[in-house]
Parts: sequence; C-alpha cells; structure tokens
Amino acid sequence: MRPASVTSLKTYLTCPKKYYYAYIEWLPKEDDKPSIRLSVSNILHAALTAYHARATKDWNLLDLALVETWDPRLFSDLCTSANEYHRSRWILWQAWSAISSGETVRYGQNAELDFGGGKFRSRIDRIDQEPDGISFVEYHLGDRVSEIDQWSFQIYASISAKLMKQPVKSVRVIQLGAEEPELKLNPEDPFKLENDIKRLRRVIDSDQRHMPHPDQHCRFCAYSNICDAAESVLGSGRIKQSNELFRIFRALEILIEAGESIDTLKTLALKAVNQIHFEAKLIWIDGREVGPELLDAAKKKIEIEGGIVEEETKLTLHEGDSLIVPVSDVGFIVFPKAVSRTSAEIFGRSLRIAWERTNNYIAATTDGLTGLARREIFEDKINRLSGQDYTLIICDIDRFKLINDTYGHEGGDVCLKIFADIVRNERGVVSYRIGGEEFLLFIPSKDLDYCRRKAEEIRKNIAEREIIYDGKKIQMTTSFGIASGENFVSAREILKRADAALYRAKEKGRNCVEVF
Repeated sequence: MRPASVTSLKTYLTCPKKYYYAYIEWLPKEDDKPSIRLSVSNILHAALTAYHARATKDWNLLDLALVETWDPRLFSDLCTSANEYHRSRWILWQAWSAISSGETVRYGQNAELDFGGGKFRSRIDRIDQEPDGISFVEYHLGDRVSEIDQWSFQIYASISAKLMKQPVKSVRVIQLGAEEPELKLNPEDPFKLENDIKRLRRVIDSDQRHMPHPDQHCRFCAYSNICDAAESVLGSGRIKQSNELFRIFRALEILIEAGESIDTLKTLALKAVNQIHFEAKLIWIDGREVGPELLDAAKKKIEIEGGIVEEETKLTLHEGDSLIVPVSDVGFIVFPKAVSRTSAEIFGRSLRIAWERTNNYIAATTDGLTGLARREIFEDKINRLSGQDYTLIICDIDRFKLINDTYGHEGGDVCLKIFADIVRNERGVVSYRIGGEEFLLFIPSKDLDYCRRKAEEIRKNIAEREIIYDGKKIQMTTSFGIASGENFVSAREILKRADAALYRAKEKGRNCVEVF
C-alpha cells in the first residue's frame, strides 16, 4: 500500500475523483496560492510550535513567536497583513489559558509509522502528559468542527498513543477564535480505529473507477475545471476546455506505454478510451463478419455516425448519434455525443498509429513462421546479461531434414509451429528461434536441476504429441543442451557450452537432455 495520511483519507471520503486527481495522478492545483484562512492557520500553528520549544511559558514569548513567524508575503497587501496579524494576536490571547495549561511532551511533530495496514503520515500539534496516560491536543482555527474533523482528531490521538506507547485519556480541540475556546472529545478505541483505517485503505487501493461525489465542495475543489461531475453543481460555464485536453493527454500517455505486445496494446487501448469518456466503447472485430458500411469506413479510415450492433458472428451499423472511429481494419471506437469530434479524431488516429507501430515492431523482431523472437533479438539481449543469473537451453528437432524429405517442407513447418507453441506456453521461459530447426530457451535462474526438469518436461510433451499431416503421423523428438551463466564468463561462452551439451545429446542417440 502507498503511504497514507488523514488528509488523503478525508479527501477520498469527500470525493474519490478528487483523491484520484490529487494522489494517483498527482496533478498540480490550478492555483497554489494559499487563502488568507489557510495562511493564518499555518502561521498560528508555526507560532505555537515555536512557543512550545521554549523552556519558559508566558504570554510575551507566545507574542514574540507570532511576530517571528508572521509572513506578510502570504497576503495580498500590507493592509490585509496588518489586519490579520492583529486578529491572530487576539485569537491567541483569547485561547491563552488553554494553550498554556498542561505539561507538553510532544509538539509540532510530523510522524510516519505503521498504522492501519501500512505507512501512515500524521501531524501532531501537541501531546500533554497526564498521571495515567496522555492528552492529545489539536489546534483548530474557528468553531466549525465537523464529524469528519472529529474523526481525524481521533485518528491523530490513536497514532499518538502508538507513538508514545501510552493510553489516550482525553482528546482536546483548542478552537482558536471560537466562542467556546475548548472542545473535549471522548477518546475512541484505538484498535477499532486502526482496523477501520485498514479496511478503508483496502477499499481505496482496490477502487478502479473513482466515481465522483458532486456536492457543494466542488465550489472549492482545485480540480473542478477538469471534472465533468462538477458541472451539475457549478454549471457548464465553469467547466473549461482544459477538461477535454487533459483527457486527451492522459489517453495518449497510456498509449505510449503500450510496448511491444498486441495483447498489452489492447488492454491499454481500452483503458485509454475510458479516459476520454467512461461511456466510450472499444470493439474488436476478432474474426467476425463486418457490415458493408463499417467495412468501408475501416478501409478508408474515416469516421461515421451511428451505432454498432454486436452479434456473436457479425458487427453491423445502426442508427444513432455516436461517432464511430475505425482502428485500422481490426476494430472500432464508439464515442458518445458528449465527446467532441476533434478529440475523437485525434485519439482515433493516435490509436491507429500505435497499432501499426506495434505490428511493425512485431514483424521486425519475431519469426514469421513460429511467432517466436528472432536470433537478432537474443544477440542484443546477451550483450546486456552481465551480472545476471540465467541458464541457456539450446533445442534441436531431431533429424529435421528427414522430416522435410519425407513429408515436404509444409510438414516440416507444421512441426516447427507445434514446437514453438509448446515452448511459448512455458512459464518463466523466453523462447527464440535461432536457426532452421534450432531454438533457444532463456531461463532467468541458475538452478540447473530446475532447468533440467523443465527441459525434460518439454522433451516429453513433444515426444508424446500426436502430429497428423496430410493423413500421416509424424513422429517428432528433440534434443537439449543446457549451460548455466557464471561470474566472469561471457554469454557467448555460455552459449558455446550449451551447444557442446547439445552435441553430446545427439551423440548419445538424440531425444535426451544433457547439461554442460
């Protein structure tokens, strides 16, 4: 789990979408300039921390601490700064009796410790020592202490108990500037609170959708300009064009991560489409018959309006107000009316480019017949194997020339494909075709017993495989040579050793495994 804080948990409970923007995307706030209320709160906390650091406790020292921590640059002008300074001084004076009471043992501390199933960051304003435990004290500007604020104070108190290894006897909230300067809360069970936090963190970590909770808090949210849900509270005039730009940029970022696999590209393409709009659909053809209108759009790479009816064996166009964007000749994106045509076209072209780029990479790096990586890819890999633990296994189809002579090259191709299918599905093994009937398996381990067992399983599967071509049964067997990587020995030398082991397997009559 990622480190948590009371602020992040409160953000999630208020609105999961805001949590997503602030703690998953880590988007900067549109305006990071602090408000006057926030500035005064920060200054008062800083002054109180400086005050508690002094050995003696009297009003003059607290007054001096306020002067030393005051920063006029946080305010729009000097007049505002002066007014807020005098108001802050009055606030401290009103709460002086509560501030000066108690034997303070901890103050102004930022703590990070294990709490609620993982690392937890907290801020402790003050801890006072009592005869049979501790008193947790929180400074709060104003008298509007909500239920979620009280929940936060209880969490801070539980963290303090864990930090001090003492029970919390009281939770006190000194309400700076309020009519009632002090609020006392009964401490809750710290074990129950920690379990509640643990459950909440699991919910947060498993949340993939982060559905928004639009409410009046949208008026003060730094991300309201890119959140569609805020429109219901603020009105359409507040939702800026940057919303759509942000979605496009995020979707394109996801496509860039697509890498070198068609399956990976398909997964990330769906995620990227959902970034544009949660109602957008990505439909792959996957061998189904395509109606003439959709087929024409795919060939011409043009957008058309309507909808798509999906059947088990066919895709057809029907009436609708969605925009259908083709992805080369392999699929379609269906965007709802809420997505602008410009955004749909930009993303559609980008996905087509990503699809073609991935296919070009696969064509350049994989063997066309077997689908395994080519020898050149392995040669590039062995140049970067220094210091790694690995084992190389060279495999050879026994008497492959005789298979070609007996069943023709097409029969030989069938054997090559079957061998490739078997080794490709082996977990923890990277397979390459390095010659006509010669293959290489890379295993990131130096455990020779494990690698020998793996080679024996493959050899047995191939020997027992029933291969029928042109009505005739082909008996295929294979031989294996194994060598493990060692310190100060080059990958090319290991490859030679594996080749020597393979040669010994052939001398012993083939259809066996030899280790160098």
